Formats: sequence, C-alpha cells, structure tokens
Amino acid sequence: MLLSSVECVRRTIKWYKKLFFHLIDLSLLNAYSAYKTCTGLKISLADFQFQLIREIFTKYATQNKNLCRHSITCLPERLQERHFPSMVPPASKKSIPQRRCTVCQNKFNKRKDTTYKCIKCDVGLCPVPCFEIYHTQEKYF
Repeated sequence: MLLSSVECVRRTIKWYKKLFFHLIDLSLLNAYSAYKTCTGLKISLADFQFQLIREIFTKYATQNKNLCRHSITCLPERLQERHFPSMVPPASKKSIPQRRCTVCQNKFNKRKDTTYKCIKCDVGLCPVPCFEIYHTQEKYF
C-alpha cells in the first residue's frame, strides 16, 4: 500500500524501467521496515529516504578537483607559455612537408594544409590568423 502511490507517477515509462524502479522501491521499503524494527524510531518513509540519500552522498561524495574557474592555473599550456611558429621539418617522402591546420579544420570546417607549426604544441597552424587564434582563445572552435 505504501508503494501504490508511486506506481501512478511512472505510467508512461518502459516496462523494464518500471520494473527496475519497483524493485528499488521494494528494497527501500524493506530497509525502512527493518530500520523501524531495529531502532524502534518512528519516522515517515519520506524522511527515511531523505536520510538514506544524505548518508549515501556523504559517504560517496568526491571532491571536485578543478575548483578554480578562470584563473591562470586552469588554462591550458597553449594559452600560458610563449609559443613561436616554425617550418614543418622535411620528411623523406615529401619535398615540401605540410600539415593540416587545426584551427581551420575545427573552426572553419575546411581542410587547409600549411607549412608552419607551433614548436611547443607540435600542431599545424596557418601563420595568420590561426596561430594567434589558437594561442589566445580558450575555445577556438
């Protein structure tokens, strides 16, 4: 009878989801009745569920490792350090070595080959304007 009020809320979901939630509700109800008989405390089912949720959150909560939002330490290396363009070194097969420009490919959605790259990032970039875009904007695409 305690679970009958929950059934009317979940009429439109798939049968396997309904079965899953019904099993969860049954296990919560069994835990609630065992809690009442063991402790002798009389609390409502809703209060028991909230208390259980709080306990789960406190036990399994994880600390957010990236607490800063827009400080310098959160920025990627391509935005912090000094970067300089250089020519793509020659390979054994090509006389004029080229790479695809990352910014043109992601931002402008076109394939453009370039003979320049960033030394530190090791990414192919057009000298103007893609090199500046890649090293000054956090979201360049």
